[in-house]
Amino acid sequence: MPCYGHAGTGRQEGTTLGAHHPQVSGGLFELAVLNANDAILVAQIPPDRGGGPIVTFVNPGFTALTLYRPDEVIGRSVRLLHGPKTDRAVIDRTWNALIRGESARFETINYRKDGSEFWNDVSITPIADASGRYSQLISIRRDTSERHAFEDSLRAHEASFRQLFDHNPIPMWVFDRETRRFLEVNQAALDQYGYTRERFLAMTIDEIRPPAERPRLRATFDPGALPERRFGRWRHLRCDGSEIVVEIIAHHTYFRGNDVALVAAIDVTEQEHSHAELTASELRLRRSEEHLGRAQRIARIGSWQCDAHGTFIWSPETYRIFGLPEGTGVLHRDVIRPRIHVEDREQATRTIDALFTGERSHDPGLDYRIVRPDGAIRVVHREGEVITDATGAVIGAIGTVQDVTERRQAETARRELEAQLVQSQKMEALGRLAGGMAHDLNNTLVPILSLTKLVMKRLPPESQDHANIVNVYRAGTRARDLVRRVLAFSRKQPLRMESVDLAAIAGDTLAMLRASLPPSIAMRCDIAAVPPVPGDASQLAQLIMNLVTNAAQAIGSRPGTIELSLRREEAIAGTAASPHLHLAVSDTGYGMDAAVMARIFEPFFTTKPVNEGTGLGLSIVHGIVTSHGGRVTVASVPGEGTTFDIRLPLPAESVPLPDLESAT
Repeated sequence: MPCYGHAGTGRQEGTTLGAHHPQVSGGLFELAVLNANDAILVAQIPPDRGGGPIVTFVNPGFTALTLYRPDEVIGRSVRLLHGPKTDRAVIDRTWNALIRGESARFETINYRKDGSEFWNDVSITPIADASGRYSQLISIRRDTSERHAFEDSLRAHEASFRQLFDHNPIPMWVFDRETRRFLEVNQAALDQYGYTRERFLAMTIDEIRPPAERPRLRATFDPGALPERRFGRWRHLRCDGSEIVVEIIAHHTYFRGNDVALVAAIDVTEQEHSHAELTASELRLRRSEEHLGRAQRIARIGSWQCDAHGTFIWSPETYRIFGLPEGTGVLHRDVIRPRIHVEDREQATRTIDALFTGERSHDPGLDYRIVRPDGAIRVVHREGEVITDATGAVIGAIGTVQDVTERRQAETARRELEAQLVQSQKMEALGRLAGGMAHDLNNTLVPILSLTKLVMKRLPPESQDHANIVNVYRAGTRARDLVRRVLAFSRKQPLRMESVDLAAIAGDTLAMLRASLPPSIAMRCDIAAVPPVPGDASQLAQLIMNLVTNAAQAIGSRPGTIELSLRREEAIAGTAASPHLHLAVSDTGYGMDAAVMARIFEPFFTTKPVNEGTGLGLSIVHGIVTSHGGRVTVASVPGEGTTFDIRLPLPAESVPLPDLESAT
């Protein structure tokens, strides 16, 4: 086992570093030197400074690094480590620094005992003696061969990649994400854009974009938003000002300590032009198909084609007519057959089969019913003709199918309307008769009311005759109001708009109606103090009368309840533009379904048996509400009852009237 000590001790066994170098003595320090991984040596600087420093001590790390045992190196010059690749200039500068008493640090190549070279990081510190002369030095060496090997490998790889970058046929460049300036560019990019290398590297990525593309560029390549990779097509400018379309692939990376993006830009201008032409052609075809589909949809005419095996091809409109999602599986005859109404199935199937059996070459047309998946029944009209091959053999059929449900319904409605017109003419004749009678009666009432009012003024107020005349005047007034209602029904009486007390009208009308209601129907009222509303008193009274009468008829002979409420409401978003009065009439009758509610305000529409009701009551309600600028809505649940809601607009300023005792 080698002993690490000082030359000239006469005995190496047990020799310590501190015995010959008091300046490094001390147990812990000596252990640190002897056990250090770095190579440590102490050398004597000869007075003549020739031949280099003479080694006086080496630690085990030195032997591990250089393969020299202590006895092979102590007493010899440190230059035994030098070789052909040792940097002489660095050695000379270091030697001069040591003479001046300065420490030095450098990297160089040294040689082991076996002749192999190694890189080491060397730190040298001179030590002065008692006379002040720098007579010794301490050298610490660290093996950096692996780092240099890695750097050499990295440089080799970089050179290889540089070769790949420079000679890559795909145009490529590197730009700084912060300054947006180009840092590197390959020859393919220079050829594509027509710039010299110097001019290209003096530019930013904005300068090869048309002005219209630059806002998109700033948003896409924002330093804080650029992902690892980004793809897309861009318009770029060449040196001569011409535009090209490029496919961009950008990769975020680091280069020379900068945050950069490596970009490949493939010229796809021709491909873009071809794609644009193909897209335009496809667009024209798609528009043609859309126009055909739109025409079929407007006309509600779908097309179909069937082969000899019974497999159908449908147009989108045919799917819509049958209520099936477009492209629903294979449309075989056996799949379509259940969609035909059971009562029409045999005839519809027989006529299509006749085309394939040769009985006929053309289907002149057939109306039949189909049943959609949701249960809705539609009426369709189908026509078709055979498709033959060159020999005349039938290989399929083609035709159209049209949804004629509304047309057939319109024809039915027209016949019903003709019948209603006859009834309407009867009602109109009755209205004219009633109007003529009311007009004559009104002419009779005018002098009666005028003279009665004149007599009433001349009689003493406290006399019995005055009280009798007042009763006569009130009866005449009620008769006049009745005449006005008849004239309004016959459309001969214009609205007499004035500020009216709807609460009082409701109270009076209900008081009159209570006596005519069956005992089994209870009447509940909730009439609040409300301000006056502009309106025709007689028309509003008729409105309430019609609603209550309709409610009583809905209840019929069963026990039930009619509720009437009246209150002021403020503006409701989406329902009223200003404050209004809300009149609601509810009943516990049979109620209505959605189909009946949709037609409830139609003139002459009624759910009552023949000869019971004219179907005008609710249509008159709707007309009165509309003429007063209001709106009427209905809510009903079959078996639970119905509620009519009337909302009449209030003037800008209105003062509530006191509660009416008669309405409680």
